[in-house]
Amino acid sequence: MKANSLSLKSKGLILVAVPLVFELFFVGTLAVLLYHAEEIAEREAISKQIIFTADKLNRTFFNCVVALYTYSTTESPAFLQKFKDLTEQIPKELSDLKEHGQKNPAQKAALDRIEKVSHKTIDLLSEMKDTLSEGGSSAIHLLHMLDLSTEFGWSINEIQQEIGQLTEAENKVVQETPFVEANARRSVKILLLFGVIANIVLAIAVAFFFTESIISRLKILMENTAKFARQEPLHSALDGTEEIAQLDRSFHEMARALNESRQKERELEQMKQDLIGVVSHDLRTPLTSVQLSLSLLSAGGLGELTEKALRFVKVAEDQVNRLMKLIQDLLDIEKIQSGTLELRCQTTPIAPMIDASVAAVAALSRQQNVEVVPAETDLKAYADEDRVVRVITNLLSNALKFSPSGGTVSISVRDLRDAVELRISDQGPGIPEKYRDLIFDRFQQVQSSDHETKKGIGLGLAICKALITQHGGSIGVESIEGQGSTFWFRLPVRSGNQSAVEQKEV
Repeated sequence: MKANSLSLKSKGLILVAVPLVFELFFVGTLAVLLYHAEEIAEREAISKQIIFTADKLNRTFFNCVVALYTYSTTESPAFLQKFKDLTEQIPKELSDLKEHGQKNPAQKAALDRIEKVSHKTIDLLSEMKDTLSEGGSSAIHLLHMLDLSTEFGWSINEIQQEIGQLTEAENKVVQETPFVEANARRSVKILLLFGVIANIVLAIAVAFFFTESIISRLKILMENTAKFARQEPLHSALDGTEEIAQLDRSFHEMARALNESRQKERELEQMKQDLIGVVSHDLRTPLTSVQLSLSLLSAGGLGELTEKALRFVKVAEDQVNRLMKLIQDLLDIEKIQSGTLELRCQTTPIAPMIDASVAAVAALSRQQNVEVVPAETDLKAYADEDRVVRVITNLLSNALKFSPSGGTVSISVRDLRDAVELRISDQGPGIPEKYRDLIFDRFQQVQSSDHETKKGIGLGLAICKALITQHGGSIGVESIEGQGSTFWFRLPVRSGNQSAVEQKEV
């Protein structure tokens, strides 16, 4: 199975599982060695207990014979009692010896022989004790019975031989145990050292194998990201089915879609430039000729016209003027967005700009029967006078269109220390809340309460916002439905005050 076909989750599990499995094997082997070492130590303890108990049993038999002989010479009841106590102690010592010996199956046969001979010897000692108690034997006769050539002598000799062989075997175990324990400890140390080193090497090897694969593929993905940003050809898509390969394929698909989108945008941009070229040259020039001709007709330069003809000429002239203004607005918004519109800013008084704007909308003011009330001020701003006049004129025209007949449009000016704020208020129907965030976008218009949209294509406020923003200022609107609207904008009072203007609160 290729590493590239494994998911990152699978690689992570393998990265954890391989060292873990090795550690489990290592711990299991170490546990076996430790268990073996414990068995050795336990076997040594058992051998020492067997040697001690066997030696004790041997001494007890010897003490029994001594006590019986002493009783035969002294006839003291104390030695007879001691003999009885010792003979009663022998079965318990045999039981202890067998209990310890059962843990070592190799000594079972020897223990059985010792037990059999011990019981026989106890019986012979009991017979001799009974004979002495009845007065049927003397000390000399007892010595003869204890001779090694008699049955009792053979029994005692057999016990000593069996116990000797048993203790010899167990002493050998005790003597060999330190060497065995040393070998076991050495094995544990070697295993520990090998296990630690092997586990480290294995973990590093597995981690290097997977991380190298992941890092190399992530590097290709990052290079593709950088190439995409530089619009250079990407590396070929990564093979495999894991997440990084899927991400890279998704990135290629996204890059392909974005490149197609970029190509379409370039085509649209070219179409827009072509359209602007047509508007600038092929459309504006004949419209200018039509505009001049209609002005000449309206002024009677080509002879007197009837009243009906004059009305039609006037309507045509208004429409041509409106179309020329639309063309100029489209050209201006394009220049602003492309950054080719240059501002000639200088410290300029506010009052002349207000007066020029009021004069520009005088005819519309009379037509709408709305009074424009300008502010008197001696404040100055750092601005392009012609562009600001256009902004004020657009805002005044917008306010006049929405003001009721007989109403007023007022202009006020505020000093914000680092900025100057102009406010244009009307008594119109106000702006619904849903439109307040949209009216400064291109081609957005507000419907009145009777669902009637005023004449226009929605470029005036967009141009105002673009021009004020290019000055480093800000623009906005305050409105309450049914109570009118107030459009405001702020201009810096000196060059470099853009941040100060943006931080001012209404």
